[in-house]
Amino acid sequence: TELNNILLILDGIDEISDIEYFKSKLENFISKENPEKQIKYVISCRTNIYESVVINISGFKIFYLKNITLDESLELLEQRCAHPIAKEEMATKFLDYLKTPFHVHIFASYINQNNSLPSNIAELWSNYIENRLSKDKKEKLKKTVINIPLIKKYSRTISLINELMKNNSFTEDNLFSIVKQDSLKYDEFLKNPLL
Repeated sequence: TELNNILLILDGIDEISDIEYFKSKLENFISKENPEKQIKYVISCRTNIYESVVINISGFKIFYLKNITLDESLELLEQRCAHPIAKEEMATKFLDYLKTPFHVHIFASYINQNNSLPSNIAELWSNYIENRLSKDKKEKLKKTVINIPLIKKYSRTISLINELMKNNSFTEDNLFSIVKQDSLKYDEFLKNPLL
C-alpha cells in the first residue's frame, strides 16, 4: 500500500559527514516528490549547520529551540552531578553557558571528573575536547587511526580564524590555506574521521 500524509523527520543532519551530498540528494528527492503523497519534512540541526547549509534549502519554515531557564539548568546540573555544586558561583560566573542541556552536561562531566568548577571556560572546553577525543579513539573509532595532535592543532587554528572572521563554518579552500597549501597535511586532516 502507498503511504500518504507522511512526516519525514531528519534529525541531527549536522552529524552527516558529506552534508553537501546529502543536501543535494534531499533537494532532488523533494523536487521529484509526488504531490498526492503530501510529504512534510522536519530537519533538525545545530544553528551553525543551519546557517551554513540548510538555510539554502527552500520551502522550509525556521524554528529555534528556546534556551532553558537558569533554574532549570541548575536543577539539571544538580541531578547530573555526583558532588554538590556552588549554585551562586555557577549562576554568576557561567550564566551565559547554562542555556542548553548540552552545556549543562559538559559542566556536569567536568565537575564529576574534577570535583570542582572550572576556573574559566577555556579550561572547561579543553577538558571536554580531551575527553571527547579520548572516548572516540577508545570506543567509536577503535579500528581507525586518528591523529589527535593534528586534530587539536588545526582545530585551534580554524576556531581562532572563525572567531576573528565571525564565521561558524569553513570551506575546503579555507582549510587548504590554513595548512599553508601543504597537500599532505591537507589530505591527512581531511581523511580524519572526527572532522
